[in-house]
Amino acid sequence: MNVPNIENVIVRFSEEEIATKVSFLADQINKYYQDSGVLDVISLANGALIFTADLLRQINVPLRLHTIKASSYFNEMKSSGKVTVTSLNLEAFDEASNLLIIDDILDTGNTMQKLKDIFSEAGLENFKICTLLNKREARQQNIDADFSGFDVQNEFLIGYGLDFQGFFRNLKYIGVLEN
Repeated sequence: MNVPNIENVIVRFSEEEIATKVSFLADQINKYYQDSGVLDVISLANGALIFTADLLRQINVPLRLHTIKASSYFNEMKSSGKVTVTSLNLEAFDEASNLLIIDDILDTGNTMQKLKDIFSEAGLENFKICTLLNKREARQQNIDADFSGFDVQNEFLIGYGLDFQGFFRNLKYIGVLEN
């Protein structure tokens, strides 16, 4: 197995910058949902798991956590355009009135559009999107995050949950893998 070289990573957001942004997003979410009842949080695995864990530890409204797997990257450095969704149990949301979808990065918008379509077909219209990274340049769908951390350029990012062929998710920072 050919493991990519960590020395080829340029840091874009430090561990400290990420922690500050996560706290900012948690504050926004706490204010928005403070009197809304139970919040059903949906984390997109695998990429958003680290961000979700850090974020949820700072959210102080009653919540339930769900995970689903959705992806359009298949060991590539750009989206394939084809979104696959697995492990989604819509019955878990029968009584949900507040849904928050958490993802690491919103780029093409294809994954979020697919989820929006699935939830709309199931009658679940009241959901918001939270993403740590927002890559507007790459957007192919007319969709945006309701809670957004950093705006980023159209480059391939790794670290803090983001990966390249399964590697680098465990980095404490977000960087760019140089070829």
